[in-house]
Parts: sequence; structure tokens; C-alpha cells
Amino acid sequence: NRDRFWTSGLNEDKKDAFDVLYTVILNLTKISAPLLPHLSEYIYQILIKDQSKSVHLQLYPNHKEFSIDQALVEEMDLVQEICSAGHSLRNTKKIRIRQPLASLTLYSQISEIIKKYTSIIEDELNIKKVNFKNKLPNDSIFALVLNFKLLGKRFGSKVPKLLKAAKEGDWQKLKNNKIEILSEILEEDEYTLKISDKLSQNSALLINNEALLELDFEMTDSLKLE
Repeated sequence: NRDRFWTSGLNEDKKDAFDVLYTVILNLTKISAPLLPHLSEYIYQILIKDQSKSVHLQLYPNHKEFSIDQALVEEMDLVQEICSAGHSLRNTKKIRIRQPLASLTLYSQISEIIKKYTSIIEDELNIKKVNFKNKLPNDSIFALVLNFKLLGKRFGSKVPKLLKAAKEGDWQKLKNNKIEILSEILEEDEYTLKISDKLSQNSALLINNEALLELDFEMTDSLKLE
């Protein structure tokens, strides 16, 4: 986050940001030393300011030496997935990141976990407001796509009836990620879910279809002037 480096003064947050950056670059010089010997040595000397030491005489970095907050890593992976999906939707609409958008809505049971990263999402996607909903709006946002290759072996002549029920939305998703349709149970590899055509232009499925991201692309006069 650029703001952590550009803020005035030298608070603890800014120190932490520079410490992380220093550690990453220092270890990167050690990793790249066999491939870029001169450049790695040059950067290493700038960092440590001690010509008596060489990057080529240092031990190769071991990830076990660093404490890893696994929960933080997983949460940031989710944030990255949200931002990537948002950028993809912008690109589809051909709306550059410089153009602010009014809002982003995330429908998911993990909304409470993501809330603390709201400012990062707003900054990364240039969004005025991020809204959180604890669950998906309803099953009607999904279109059920059947795997005919697998279903044909199981159901034979019943497949056309399953296809008709799928198109009509006569199915439901169960808690174990299976699908119930015409009193039959479909396994996870026998179907896929995609966003219905009504929502596909503004929405994206995330986290194994457990979350839905929706961007508001309506342009007000005030947004256009920014």
C-alpha cells in the first residue's frame, strides 16, 4: 500500500512497511545472486553498507526462518481474488481504473473476515464504497450447466429431462456442494455453476462459487467529473 510509505512522519506502521520491504529485497538479492551476480552484489552492498561482506558468501534464504501468519496469508489471498475479479470486470466494460465507481457489493459468509480490508479494496479498485452481505442473494443468480459426458452414463434417457429442469431453474444446491434435481443428486464433477446472463456483465463468482462480487457501473455526473 503506497500510503504506508508516503505518510508524513515515521510512525510504527511506516517502520513496519519499510522493514518488510528491506527484508524482501535483501533476501531477493541472495536468491538472484547465482543468476545476476553483479546486480545482486550491487544492490546487496547498498542495503548492508559493508563492503567486507558479499552476497555470494551468504547462506541461501530458508523460509522456515520467517514466522508466517497463515491466517493473514489466507485472508490476503481472498482480498487478492476479490481485486482480481474487480479488475477483470472493469476490463470487460473497458472502464479504466482512473474512473471511480460508486460501489462494490460482496455477497458471502466470509464478509466479516474481509471487512477489515475494506480500505485496501477501495483503493485498489477505485471504489467509493464496499458493501457486505452475509449470504448470496438467491439461487436464481446461478445457471446450472450439466456435464453430459458423466450424466449420460448414469441417467441415460433421463438426461433431456434433467437438462430441461436445469434451464427452468428447477434445482437446488445442497450444503455439501451437491445438486438436487428431479429427486436426483449430482456430484460436484457432474455440473458447474455460472452466473446467469442477467448478472454476468456486472458480477463474478469467487471462492469456489461461495461468494458473489457485484460492481455498480452506473455513472453519475459527479463520478464522471472526478
